[in-house]
Amino acid sequence: MGRVLVRDDLVLSRDMATLTAIDLGLAMVDLRSETIEHQAVLQVPEEVARKYMDLPLIKTGNRLTVAMTDSSELQFLQDLAARKGCSIDPVITTEEDIQEHVNREYRLTAQPLTAETLADAAELGKVSRPGTYKEWQRNPSTLFSWTIR
Repeated sequence: MGRVLVRDDLVLSRDMATLTAIDLGLAMVDLRSETIEHQAVLQVPEEVARKYMDLPLIKTGNRLTVAMTDSSELQFLQDLAARKGCSIDPVITTEEDIQEHVNREYRLTAQPLTAETLADAAELGKVSRPGTYKEWQRNPSTLFSWTIR
Protein backbone atom coordinates (compact mmCIF):
# COMPACT_ATOMS: atom_id res chain seq x y z
CA MET A 1 0.00 0.00 0.00
CA GLY A 2 2.90 2.33 0.79
CA ARG A 3 4.27 2.00 -2.74
CA VAL A 4 0.90 3.00 -4.17
CA LEU A 5 0.76 6.10 -1.96
CA VAL A 6 4.28 7.09 -3.04
CA ARG A 7 3.61 6.28 -6.70
CA ASP A 8 0.47 8.45 -6.69
CA ASP A 9 2.40 11.29 -5.00
CA LEU A 10 0.17 11.19 -1.93
CA VAL A 11 3.14 10.61 0.40
CA LEU A 12 6.84 11.39 0.01
CA SER A 13 9.02 8.27 -0.17
CA ARG A 14 11.17 9.49 2.77
CA ASP A 15 8.05 9.96 4.89
CA MET A 16 6.81 6.46 4.00
CA ALA A 17 10.22 4.96 4.81
CA THR A 18 10.24 6.78 8.15
CA LEU A 19 6.76 5.45 9.00
CA THR A 20 7.84 1.94 8.00
CA ALA A 21 10.92 2.19 10.21
CA ILE A 22 8.86 3.38 13.17
CA ASP A 23 6.25 0.64 12.60
CA LEU A 24 8.93 -2.08 12.48
CA GLY A 25 11.08 -0.60 15.23
CA LEU A 26 14.06 -0.33 12.87
CA ALA A 27 16.50 2.46 12.10
CA MET A 28 15.85 4.69 9.09
CA VAL A 29 19.01 5.45 7.08
CA ASP A 30 19.84 7.88 4.32
CA LEU A 31 22.23 5.95 2.07
CA ARG A 32 23.68 9.20 0.74
CA SER A 33 25.35 9.72 4.12
CA GLU A 34 26.26 6.09 4.85
CA THR A 35 29.58 4.40 4.21
CA ILE A 36 28.94 1.21 2.26
CA GLU A 37 31.57 -1.53 2.48
CA HIS A 38 32.28 -3.22 -0.82
CA GLN A 39 32.91 -6.55 0.93
CA ALA A 40 29.42 -6.35 2.42
CA VAL A 41 27.90 -5.65 -1.00
CA LEU A 42 29.57 -8.81 -2.34
CA GLN A 43 27.56 -10.91 0.12
CA VAL A 44 24.51 -10.66 -2.18
CA PRO A 45 24.54 -11.07 -5.97
CA GLU A 46 23.40 -8.00 -7.89
CA GLU A 47 20.34 -9.76 -9.35
CA VAL A 48 19.17 -10.68 -5.86
CA ALA A 49 19.70 -7.15 -4.54
CA ARG A 50 17.62 -5.78 -7.42
CA LYS A 51 14.87 -8.37 -7.05
CA TYR A 52 14.39 -7.85 -3.32
CA MET A 53 15.37 -4.15 -3.23
CA ASP A 54 17.88 -4.84 -0.47
CA LEU A 55 21.49 -3.69 -0.18
CA PRO A 56 24.12 -5.00 2.24
CA LEU A 57 25.90 -2.06 3.89
CA ILE A 58 28.38 -3.29 6.51
CA LYS A 59 29.74 -6.69 7.55
CA THR A 60 31.21 -6.81 11.04
CA GLY A 61 32.20 -10.24 12.29
CA ASN A 62 29.16 -12.43 11.82
CA ARG A 63 26.71 -9.51 11.51
CA LEU A 64 25.53 -8.07 8.20
CA THR A 65 23.61 -4.78 8.08
CA VAL A 66 21.16 -4.77 5.17
CA ALA A 67 19.11 -1.80 3.94
CA MET A 68 15.61 -2.63 2.74
CA THR A 69 12.57 -0.67 1.62
CA ASP A 70 9.78 -2.43 3.48
CA SER A 71 8.82 -5.36 5.65
CA SER A 72 7.65 -7.62 2.82
CA GLU A 73 11.15 -9.07 2.38
CA LEU A 74 11.74 -10.27 5.94
CA GLN A 75 11.64 -13.91 4.76
CA PHE A 76 14.42 -13.12 2.28
CA LEU A 77 16.53 -11.71 5.14
CA GLN A 78 15.99 -14.88 7.18
CA ASP A 79 17.05 -16.99 4.19
CA LEU A 80 20.10 -14.78 3.66
CA ALA A 81 21.09 -15.17 7.32
CA ALA A 82 20.84 -18.95 7.05
CA ARG A 83 22.81 -19.08 3.77
CA LYS A 84 25.57 -16.76 4.95
CA GLY A 85 25.71 -18.08 8.51
CA CYS A 86 25.42 -14.62 10.02
CA SER A 87 22.94 -12.40 11.80
CA ILE A 88 21.16 -9.76 9.75
CA ASP A 89 20.57 -6.25 11.10
CA PRO A 90 17.90 -4.72 8.85
CA VAL A 91 17.53 -0.96 8.38
CA ILE A 92 14.98 0.95 6.32
CA THR A 93 15.63 3.34 3.44
CA THR A 94 13.79 4.61 0.37
CA GLU A 95 13.38 2.69 -2.87
CA GLU A 96 15.14 5.50 -4.73
CA ASP A 97 18.15 5.24 -2.41
CA ILE A 98 18.31 1.46 -2.91
CA GLN A 99 18.10 1.76 -6.71
CA GLU A 100 20.73 4.50 -6.88
CA HIS A 101 23.18 2.70 -4.62
CA VAL A 102 22.65 -0.76 -6.13
CA ASN A 103 23.51 0.78 -9.51
CA ARG A 104 26.59 2.49 -8.09
CA GLU A 105 27.90 -0.22 -5.77
CA TYR A 106 27.62 -3.15 -8.16
CA ARG A 107 29.26 -1.10 -10.90
CA LEU A 108 32.10 -0.25 -8.48
CA THR A 109 32.53 -3.76 -7.15
CA ALA A 110 32.34 -5.45 -10.56
CA GLN A 111 31.29 -8.57 -8.69
CA PRO A 112 33.25 -11.57 -9.91
CA LEU A 113 31.29 -14.72 -10.63
CA THR A 114 32.35 -17.18 -7.96
CA ALA A 115 31.09 -20.61 -7.01
CA GLU A 116 29.26 -19.04 -4.05
CA THR A 117 27.53 -16.27 -6.02
CA LEU A 118 26.60 -18.76 -8.75
CA ALA A 119 25.17 -21.13 -6.14
CA ASP A 120 23.17 -18.28 -4.56
CA ALA A 121 21.77 -17.31 -7.95
CA ALA A 122 20.96 -20.97 -8.74
CA GLU A 123 19.07 -21.34 -5.44
CA LEU A 124 16.95 -18.33 -6.33
CA GLY A 125 16.17 -19.72 -9.79
CA LYS A 126 18.30 -17.15 -11.59
CA VAL A 127 20.72 -19.59 -13.23
CA SER A 128 20.03 -22.72 -15.20
CA ARG A 129 22.07 -25.03 -17.32
CA PRO A 130 21.87 -28.55 -18.61
CA GLY A 131 23.93 -30.64 -16.23
CA THR A 132 24.67 -29.90 -12.61
CA TYR A 133 26.27 -27.27 -10.47
CA LYS A 134 28.73 -29.93 -9.24
CA GLU A 135 29.78 -30.43 -12.86
CA TRP A 136 30.57 -26.71 -13.14
CA GLN A 137 32.62 -26.89 -9.92
CA ARG A 138 34.70 -29.72 -11.39
CA ASN A 139 35.12 -27.98 -14.76
CA PRO A 140 34.75 -24.16 -14.57
CA SER A 141 35.28 -23.83 -18.32
CA THR A 142 31.65 -24.95 -18.73
CA LEU A 143 30.57 -21.60 -17.26
CA PHE A 144 29.83 -20.19 -20.68
CA SER A 145 27.09 -22.75 -21.28
CA TRP A 146 25.17 -21.54 -18.19
CA THR A 147 22.18 -19.28 -18.81
CA ILE A 148 21.70 -16.34 -16.47
CA ARG A 149 18.05 -15.24 -16.45
